[in-house]
Amino acid sequence: MLQCRLFSLPFHLFRGCFVSVPYNFDSFLTEGNLKMGHIFISYKNEDRDAAQRVCASLERESITCWMAPRDIPAGREWPTAIVEAIEGCSALVVVLSSNSKNAKQISREAELADKAGVPIFTLRIDDVEPPPGLNYFLSNVQWLDAIGDQFDSGVARLAVMMKTVGGNPPRPETVSAQPAATVQPPSRPAPSVTETVPRVGGDNARRFIAIGGVIAVVLGIVVWILVHRPDNSMTEAKKTADRFLDERDSGNYDAAWGEYTQAFRNKTNREQWQDAETKRRERGQAQHKYNGCTKDSNGYLCDYTLAYPDGHSYENRLSLVRDGSGWAISGGKFKALP
Repeated sequence: MLQCRLFSLPFHLFRGCFVSVPYNFDSFLTEGNLKMGHIFISYKNEDRDAAQRVCASLERESITCWMAPRDIPAGREWPTAIVEAIEGCSALVVVLSSNSKNAKQISREAELADKAGVPIFTLRIDDVEPPPGLNYFLSNVQWLDAIGDQFDSGVARLAVMMKTVGGNPPRPETVSAQPAATVQPPSRPAPSVTETVPRVGGDNARRFIAIGGVIAVVLGIVVWILVHRPDNSMTEAKKTADRFLDERDSGNYDAAWGEYTQAFRNKTNREQWQDAETKRRERGQAQHKYNGCTKDSNGYLCDYTLAYPDGHSYENRLSLVRDGSGWAISGGKFKALP
């Protein structure tokens, strides 16, 4: 383990602090040490579609979200996963609606967030007040309205706030100031020929060499980390593809349509697209099997196998491209399997 103190290097992660660099750099970068906190979305099961729309909108802004049951690993105990997710989140967003009057689970999640010191935000999708059990935790927190046609604008305001609590605050406006008056330093007489001039040597030379060696080592470490930093773009693209399939094949067409690029929506008839998807759903709920993503010139191609209860199977290839700060679906192909 190497420890060193830096004050002038142009890397904000290391300036003015002790840096501990483990011997095994790969494990350091892949075990979650650099992961930022996520946003926990708390909602009633009846509001699942609205919660998924909120989640999709935030994740298109590169804001990591956590919501059950999507993010609970197979075999993981539900209560344990909920507690760990709340304790590790940057903020908890409560989706409040007319269905929240008996929201015992939401109340428990809000109580856990309150005990953990996690900021709580309320997103109202109906014009209602919280029930007594939930009002205790929501009476003094931020409220945002996303009611009816205000939904998109309300979620957009929520995204701005989540970037702030998640460690991405908006850049403050520059405040202009009058330049300070120039003060001329007092002149110093030139040294006489008899004045002793210090020589760089001995202890001074060894000190400069030692400092230069430390800086060289740390610069090498920083360069190594930057070069070997894992590329998470494929993981982010796959997450978008998974979310799109869940929305599309569960009949949540509004959310699924929003996952497409603007160019795709401009050239595709929404009604015809939805009719085709509705007809496909008549076969029953498809089971998805992920077969892998490959990089191409535009982004990624992610392949899935869709197995329907009636015995039919299809290969579904999704094309994903960068869309702002996130990923979006630019198209897809179906191929019937024998």
